Amino acid sequence: MEEASRLCDRLIIMDHGRILVEGRPRELIREHAGKDIIEVVEPGEELRAFVRDRGLRHDDLGHRIILYCDERDRLYREVSEHCGRDGCILRTATLEDVFLKLTGRELRE
Repeated sequence: MEEASRLCDRLIIMDHGRILVEGRPRELIREHAGKDIIEVVEPGEELRAFVRDRGLRHDDLGHRIILYCDERDRLYREVSEHCGRDGCILRTATLEDVFLKLTGRELRE
């Protein structure tokens, strides 16, 4: 997905032979995942309650929570207060995040 993001002007994301979305990589990322991702490994119930109560855009995968955000610094500080900085990763959103959000599954070979 990283290579596709760098090399393609337009692309199609498919799952099980069905077209899910089509467009420019940056536009797909911005539309479906936002600017940044906060990823929390092994989230506790306190963090899950915080995410639900705030109505944050997220995917709860059980063993990790993916938060889609545009206010990275403020939200990262708040989330890390609930789970500690060691379990909290702040990174730029990617096409892989878009695929996961649209399909609910990790990338497959």
